[in-house]
Amino acid sequence: MDSRKFAQENPSDETADVHFARGMRCMECHSAREIHGDGKLYDSMRAPGATDARCENCHKDLSKCPASAVHHGKLDCSACHVRKITSCYNCHVDTLISEGKEVSLPLQDTLFLINYNGKVTPASLHTFIYQNKTMIVFAPAFSHWIMKGGRKCADCHATPAIQQMQTGSFKLVVWNKTGLKNVTGIIPVLEGFRWDFPFSNYVNGEWVPTENAAQPLLNYSGYSKPITREQIAKLARRQSTKP
Repeated sequence: MDSRKFAQENPSDETADVHFARGMRCMECHSAREIHGDGKLYDSMRAPGATDARCENCHKDLSKCPASAVHHGKLDCSACHVRKITSCYNCHVDTLISEGKEVSLPLQDTLFLINYNGKVTPASLHTFIYQNKTMIVFAPAFSHWIMKGGRKCADCHATPAIQQMQTGSFKLVVWNKTGLKNVTGIIPVLEGFRWDFPFSNYVNGEWVPTENAAQPLLNYSGYSKPITREQIAKLARRQSTKP
């Protein structure tokens, strides 16, 4: 669903993007240089210096925010205030090549965290399968679904997902009789973690789990790095927003 259209049609809905709900437009956050270029070739919109839009450009008092203070400026605002980011599982490249049709399975109510530009920031996940060769891609991401209220400490700290990651027992997705089921909530992209994904092929309009898929290539895209063991240890502890 288009977040701008949703906000325009439902400005009082608490799930609407707060900026679009107020009638704001792209150029109120994004500069002309950012949109039209500055003569320098950037290989990615995530490359250093490629973008100008920052929360602090308009919100000058972020240092007074308890969450910002307790994280010592190392947590991007969007990690707390982005409501959702779309991630796609099992993008089937064989079908794209043979039929020109993109097929995948969207993950529901899941937001990943990754290191980018010196801060913990939201990320998306895309997994691919082609001729039983597989790949996992994590990348920093931003969606225009900004909520006024931030997340609570318990949304990210000392969660069952983090506890299971530390023991190596965490499984993001499983197949059951009704299809694919994924863990919901905040998921840190932990360094060295083996993502034991059950890949599937798309055959005659149905997903068929494969047992002989190759070990996936793991790619951290967009100048990102995974969450470190030191960071996950901090996330494993219960926290308070009091500085």
